[in-house]
Amino acid sequence: MAIGMIDVSSVEGRAKVDHVVIMVHGIRDFGEWEDALDRELGKSGIVTVGIKYGYFDAFRFLFPGSWFRNAVIRKVAQRVREAQALYPNAQYSYLAHSFGTYVVGKMLLEDPSFRAHRIVFCGSVLPADFPIAQLRCNFSAPVLNDIGTKDYWPVLALSSTWGYGSAGGTGFGQPNVKDRYHDHGHPGFLKARFAKTFWVPFFKSGEVIPGIVPTEVRYLVRLLYVVHLKYAALCALVLLASFWVWQRPDLSCTEKWLGGNEYQECFDSAKVDLSPIVVEGRRSWLNPSLNEFRAKWVPKTARLCFAARSVLSRANYAKLNGNLVDQGYEPPLSVRSFVDAGNTELVQAVWLYRMKEEDQVCPPGSG
Repeated sequence: MAIGMIDVSSVEGRAKVDHVVIMVHGIRDFGEWEDALDRELGKSGIVTVGIKYGYFDAFRFLFPGSWFRNAVIRKVAQRVREAQALYPNAQYSYLAHSFGTYVVGKMLLEDPSFRAHRIVFCGSVLPADFPIAQLRCNFSAPVLNDIGTKDYWPVLALSSTWGYGSAGGTGFGQPNVKDRYHDHGHPGFLKARFAKTFWVPFFKSGEVIPGIVPTEVRYLVRLLYVVHLKYAALCALVLLASFWVWQRPDLSCTEKWLGGNEYQECFDSAKVDLSPIVVEGRRSWLNPSLNEFRAKWVPKTARLCFAARSVLSRANYAKLNGNLVDQGYEPPLSVRSFVDAGNTELVQAVWLYRMKEEDQVCPPGSG
């Protein structure tokens, strides 16, 4: 196959190639557009290599952390090395779309073995403060950052998860980057006509064809930029968890703290088969002016023994509690402490023993 006057199908021909454009696609596609642009750029004598890393779904794209993302970076880096070996005397430029801009940016930032001549990003999901000036390659400034004024995906990536940015929607705003605007959405760049008009001049001579004059950032972009969906989701999860802890839908009404009316309804339905042995009260967490109640119930058929003490020192309480539990009593049904006139802490407690079939009398300690 010949590109311009060079036959790139032979080793000798590839050795004569002095400029190669590496193309890297984004998520949720297989890079089909790379094949179309390969033909269009080839008409202008530009040799291209389309790097494909497979279908990268939205789940892996949005997943916090770098495990899935780094796997793609490693795969692309290996294929770029293979391209460098194929065209050993060439300068390398990069054309990356969407998540591909993240891959190329990270690769060039972290590995000095990669060379870059010219760089084009479109629909970029890199942060606006990505350190372009620190790329470990001597690229020819400026980096060309093509922005679609109807492209919501970069700011959606910024808003939805961690590690991305909205440079493809709001620009980098850096001295060595040319932010260029176009009136279309996320896939609008990936057309042969667009490539011929805007990218061929840049890759061949560094000429930047002007885009449109940017207008005010669209309302939805500004909203997503300010109100991050990831934080809204975290707040919703916290509220849901708090509501679950407060309401405890997994518990029956006889096990939960309830307001006065709810407690009365539960009491009326439960007392048919159960008997309340202790009723506790407290101020509501959500509204301190309201009271909540919870009863501890036992079946009416149960044979029960109680041990109650109203004046115990803390040490005596601990000792008695250990003795009663050893005899088969359940942990205290109710424990209350108070300070007497002598400023000594005293404890009131009630224990419950459920009599077994073989028990004739309550064990020692009851009464």
